[in-house]
Amino acid sequence: MQREIAVQVTGILQDGHIVFYDGSRRIGEMVMDPDRIQLETGYQLSQNKIYSVVSKPTRDPFQQGYVDSCDLGWC
Repeated sequence: MQREIAVQVTGILQDGHIVFYDGSRRIGEMVMDPDRIQLETGYQLSQNKIYSVVSKPTRDPFQQGYVDSCDLGWC
């Protein structure tokens, strides 16, 4: 009997491999070629880790914030 589990399988990058888990049980691995990985804009792979590259939001110095003109009370 087979049971489809693809939606619950997770993968973790470890030493150039993607290690697959079903819950906490290791069920397999796949050797990864970092030169062939394509990540969407805003993500990067570095030293076997995937990073979300986010830019720090900038605030217009002339734009007034919600509480900028309050005198220590609720606005």
